[in-house]
Amino acid sequence: MAPELLRFETCNTVESDVFSFGVILYEVFARRDPYEGEDAKEVLKLVADKNIRKRPPAPRHMPEQVKTLMGDCLEEEANLRPSFNEIETRLRRIDADTLDTGKTTKNSSISVCQTKGSYSFVSLLMKIYLTPVGFFLQISH
Repeated sequence: MAPELLRFETCNTVESDVFSFGVILYEVFARRDPYEGEDAKEVLKLVADKNIRKRPPAPRHMPEQVKTLMGDCLEEEANLRPSFNEIETRLRRIDADTLDTGKTTKNSSISVCQTKGSYSFVSLLMKIYLTPVGFFLQISH
């Protein structure tokens, strides 16, 4: 949950959804909950604290461009987070770079490289998450 929601400063916004998307990026690459084994109340308090700013660490096998995107999505100041349009553009760029160079992530059970008859990681993520979310966000505002 976005820190501004935890502090009761706002209701759900597109920006708080972007924060949640940053957490989802962590979960996709880490394949676990971001604060697994930690006390939930304490975690929420630390996420909301403007001085501590607890966030999940980027998984070591996450591509650098995705690490940067995750960090931007988890930005403390909601107005500094990227829009979903920007996220889509950046994910497409990551996908294109990966496909152009044939790179895959090392030490990862998640391939980001496209193979015949399958989706690349970014294409799959966009198909499952961003397209429906973007559609519903557009019709709700």
